[in-house]
Amino acid sequence: KVVEKANKCNALTIGITNTKGSIIANECKYNLWNDVDEAKSYAATKTYTSSLYLLIALIHELTGHEDLNLESNKVINALNEGFNHYEEIKTLAPVLKNAENTLVMARGKDLSLAMELALKIKETSHYPVHAYPCSEFYHGPIVMVSEKTPTILFGIDKVTNDNILKMIKDLKTLNAKTIAFTNNQEIANEADNAIYYNIDDKYAIFTSAIILQLFTNELSVLRGNNPDFHKVLEHIDTI
Repeated sequence: KVVEKANKCNALTIGITNTKGSIIANECKYNLWNDVDEAKSYAATKTYTSSLYLLIALIHELTGHEDLNLESNKVINALNEGFNHYEEIKTLAPVLKNAENTLVMARGKDLSLAMELALKIKETSHYPVHAYPCSEFYHGPIVMVSEKTPTILFGIDKVTNDNILKMIKDLKTLNAKTIAFTNNQEIANEADNAIYYNIDDKYAIFTSAIILQLFTNELSVLRGNNPDFHKVLEHIDTI
């Protein structure tokens, strides 16, 4: 309905879809195809990762900024780097095994990672997880912080890493356990736990996407859940 109304207003509508012939694909004036095969888990992962690539490539074409000019082989290397940290991820997941509430933070373009991780944990581990931009977290939500609110932070952008580092230091004074996914060694050293990957800022978002997905999967299984399915979905299908 949103796209339909936008078309009536002569807006430019672009669909990013993984299914040719879908409602969105047919309704939008232009389409970008993920083309990453069938989604076999309700917690979509391939489509999120490929959508990141498509959006960055689109913005590069619109702006011409070389910082957004992706080389395919380096994207693939960045994705593989995420898988290289699987053993670390398995040892890190128990930190959140008994968590009742979790915070996830980032800033700037990396906020999409924080929002995606929060969504994936909620979908597969079924407990409250809240994503915030660091800049807004100070304006009220910080009062939630205690030793009972483990916090995950993404630090993969030199433009905003100083903000992430300051947030980690502030959270530690409030006794919150911090976990960092980062390509910045200072952030990794400051956090209570960290996964560090030596990947350039431009490609680190892809490494981070794989790491957050593997982390979510491990945490879900550790908490006794099925990361691919939930019985509630059967009920929804009958509505």
